[in-house]
Amino acid sequence: MLTYSTGLMKNGWAVTLSGSRRWSQEGYVQGTFYDAWGYFGSIEKRFGTNHSLSLTIFGAPTKRGTQSATVQEAYDLSGTNYYNPNWGYENGKVRNARIRQNNEPEFILEHIWNIDEKTKLTTSVNYSFGTNSWSSLNWYDAPDPRPDYYRYLPSYHPNYVDPLDQATQDLMTQQWQNDVNVRQINWDKLIQINRLGNIEGIQANYIVENNVTKTSQLAFNTTINKEMSSHATVTGGLNFKLYNGHHYKILDDLLGGNYWVNIDQYNKSDFPGDTASWQLDLNNPNKVIHQGDKFGYDYVAHMNDVNLWGQGAFTYNKVDFFVAASLTGNEFWRTGNYRNGRYPDNSYGDSKKYSFLNYAIKGGVTYKITGRHYLTATGFYETKAPYFSNTFVSPRTRNTVVPDVKSETAFGGDASYIMRYPWLNIRLTYYYTRFIDGATVVSYYQDQLTKNFVTLPGTYVNNMMTGIDRIHQGVEFGAEIKATKTLSFFAVAAVGKYIYTSRPQTTISYDNGSLPDTTFTTYIKNFNVPSTPQTALSGGLKYNYKFWFLDINANYYDNNWLSFAAERRTSDAVSGLGPGDPLIAAITQEQKLKSGFTMDASIGKSIRINYKYFINVNLSVTNILNNTNIQSWGYEQNRFDFTNKNMDLFPPKYLYYYGRTYFLNISFRI
Repeated sequence: MLTYSTGLMKNGWAVTLSGSRRWSQEGYVQGTFYDAWGYFGSIEKRFGTNHSLSLTIFGAPTKRGTQSATVQEAYDLSGTNYYNPNWGYENGKVRNARIRQNNEPEFILEHIWNIDEKTKLTTSVNYSFGTNSWSSLNWYDAPDPRPDYYRYLPSYHPNYVDPLDQATQDLMTQQWQNDVNVRQINWDKLIQINRLGNIEGIQANYIVENNVTKTSQLAFNTTINKEMSSHATVTGGLNFKLYNGHHYKILDDLLGGNYWVNIDQYNKSDFPGDTASWQLDLNNPNKVIHQGDKFGYDYVAHMNDVNLWGQGAFTYNKVDFFVAASLTGNEFWRTGNYRNGRYPDNSYGDSKKYSFLNYAIKGGVTYKITGRHYLTATGFYETKAPYFSNTFVSPRTRNTVVPDVKSETAFGGDASYIMRYPWLNIRLTYYYTRFIDGATVVSYYQDQLTKNFVTLPGTYVNNMMTGIDRIHQGVEFGAEIKATKTLSFFAVAAVGKYIYTSRPQTTISYDNGSLPDTTFTTYIKNFNVPSTPQTALSGGLKYNYKFWFLDINANYYDNNWLSFAAERRTSDAVSGLGPGDPLIAAITQEQKLKSGFTMDASIGKSIRINYKYFINVNLSVTNILNNTNIQSWGYEQNRFDFTNKNMDLFPPKYLYYYGRTYFLNISFRI
């Protein structure tokens, strides 16, 4: 990174420029890579003492190869908890199938007007644009190319293909352990299959596609701050945002094939007589797709927001307090650019516009017991519009929305005790927040769809859960003790309880229409909210002496829960099981991830040369003990064996926290 700043010059101008690059040929996990650039530029002009105008431009184009969560069996077979199914060898070189790219530069034009000594008006216009994309494999009339597909794992064969076929399981185990082309993507094989298909004149069996979101956002913000008296300050503002997100898919690589056809391959195989249902775009049926062409889906998400807010802050000898309120208008809708064959009358053009008017109020007070002891309390009540992604059931295919679209309500507060001494600082906080009427939409492909012992064509399934209520509450504690001028100790603790307090309604929708929408009660009341540790503890020491510094800390976290599949917590999942059957508990119970313990350290030195040049050196090491068994995140697969109730067919997938890593940073400043 290189940064240059003029500071405020005599002519009233100030300029700052910065550029950086961060890259890795391969990351901690095999098959990953990272390539990121960063740039920042700002120019400001001051006009007297009352006005300044600045223009800021920044961005961070990034390209990285990713890791995906997978099942524990794959980790065990490969001999590492950092197995990555996303890569393989192509002509002897590592290639990752799931690459994420981001490039969204932002421009900010800001004007600051000091109207008088007690009044300040800040106005800005922001514009950002660019693309986010992620690539993945796609295939037609061919075996699944993903190496960790459940049918390719050794455990599948003796249990689901032939109970007596132990030899097949043993062979597959050996192949997974010893043959990289079995446990990783075999790119050369995929290309060979496509080239053989070229001889027959058929479309490619395998391609790499890019899922793209092209964004454009214009925002306006204005804030006025007025000091009414020595005790009162009033702040208010208006902001609005116009956002368009263009979502589409492009063919990134034909992998040696000649072409692709823009049809729904699953509907073609499942409904061979209904040719209209095959079409992903009835306005351009059977369109031949080549590299760089759009296909699959194409729609625009429009979101417009406007917010008016105000706050008053009041300061006195013993008591400080504030009150604030806001009013927000939200509007969003979908524009479909494809007329989908399954939903010809509900996919093309503009959907209905969904509008919401929401409000929020907030207040807080600080009571100064003495100059070193304080009590604080805040409270709020707000309503919030649902997200676009949690409103439209399947925006890639149609305009349908979840049942009973409504705003979510949240209210709560916190209370703290604060102690401040030169040698001791303590803060103890209790917080409580309740959320009412939340909604989520989860979509996934179900390739083994069996209901009521009838096997149906596989399809994308949309799982809509509405009426979600939950409570987040807990205690946070922080303390720092300065033992000497150079040595201090610190301790931090956060212990929470985040639980669901309702039984939401889950509606299942099938993209191919093989079954009508069905609604179930979801039995998740008192379930823990997943994906964040609810217990986190950290403690350590800080040492500073003659421009040397040393930090050492130990960390522990627990009560981190697996993201659960809602459909497993319905009556349909346990139908046919008698009361007291142990399978009921196995199917419906919530799974906790393993607790984790790490130690980190950082040591550094600041060097001054001739009172003009400064060099800073810092070496940090995380997870010093190299604990490689910490599950950082995981989720249950949404697919489920409804017929046999077998829990091992679609086991959970996990990601693991990195083992020991280190970072050396050297900076030079003039």
